[in-house]
Amino acid sequence: MPSRRTHSKSRNGCTKCKASKVKCDEARPSCARCLRREVSCQYLDVFHILQDSSTTSTVPSPQPPAHAATIPEGFWNDVFPPPVPSPGNEQVRIDNFGDRDLELLHHYSTSTYLTLATRLLLEEFWQVAMVRIALSNTFVMHGILALSACHLAYLRTEAGEYYGNLALHHYTAAISLFRPLLDNVDSQTAVPTVAFSTLVGCLSLAIPQAFLRHLASPPTGPEFVNNLLQNFRLTRGVKTVLGSASQWIKDSPMAPLLIIEMEDAEVPLEFHAEIAVRELEAKIRLNVPSEEKRQEYLAAIALLRQCFPRGPFRAQHQALISAWPVMVQDTFFTELLEMKVGFPLVIIGYYGVLMHFMSSNWWIGHKGKRLVEAVSCMLEPKWQDLMTWPMTVVHI
Repeated sequence: MPSRRTHSKSRNGCTKCKASKVKCDEARPSCARCLRREVSCQYLDVFHILQDSSTTSTVPSPQPPAHAATIPEGFWNDVFPPPVPSPGNEQVRIDNFGDRDLELLHHYSTSTYLTLATRLLLEEFWQVAMVRIALSNTFVMHGILALSACHLAYLRTEAGEYYGNLALHHYTAAISLFRPLLDNVDSQTAVPTVAFSTLVGCLSLAIPQAFLRHLASPPTGPEFVNNLLQNFRLTRGVKTVLGSASQWIKDSPMAPLLIIEMEDAEVPLEFHAEIAVRELEAKIRLNVPSEEKRQEYLAAIALLRQCFPRGPFRAQHQALISAWPVMVQDTFFTELLEMKVGFPLVIIGYYGVLMHFMSSNWWIGHKGKRLVEAVSCMLEPKWQDLMTWPMTVVHI
């Protein structure tokens, strides 16, 4: 009897083929299956993805895009709105640093950087290389000072408002300098632009956190979900920056940051999580008549599986979990922003469980639990069964 022909298995197919669990020919920009079905085709390689780091002894470099990324007109104005000064307030000074900023820089270099370094390999980057980049790029310096101030606001609750205002001051200054660079990223601006972009995800969550304790009634329900989605929208801007700058950063100190070890989507989750996710997938297959929408939702869940840590949560899982809102398809995220009751809202509720795994992280805190609770409150009774597992995990 002839022996079976062997082939090497690839996990680099498009999101639609992954969701359908069929072989993808990995053609670019669209695979043959998506072309036949006349649906959008998307790959998960904006970040460089390692499926099994144990088989690699050297750090691979991100590959440059086949062509420059097309940035829609007005994109950056929407993602990073121009700062609007408050009436009566003096204009933010963006070119001077004072004694209080020395305190912030010292705190960043001795403490805050450790909360960002999810792998030992990255400690030197966050402590040394990032500061070196900041010393010659004012907007990056404002970014790390803003993050340091947020961290101090978290640690020193009695002075939280003071440090929160410092954080807002530096963040506003950073954005005002950062925005003009985005329409024309080149070899000179690529590294500092990407360096600041890596801070944006933390800052978008940390700055509201700095003021949260001083609010009489923190946002809940739809308001909380909308605020969080707007933060994710800001973070998704990083993907566009990476797309336009990757050819210049592949050999820079930034390269290790683009390596995310994704989980194998075919490896089952923890028992109760696997049952819940399979039930959600089954409901989508049964109740979503549109083939394109069905594949879009299943692709978001397939990506959720890849971002779901197997085993106990560890610091290096931060980047993995944080990648999900950045890497989901644009069409899915646009539907999320509409906040209509339906499967996308349930899926973001499941993502709340992953955020809950990071609750010990100072800029995340209880956002995962609050997201699950907010989504559950927004859903009608017929959807509540699907939220049983997330609510159990976050102890609601």
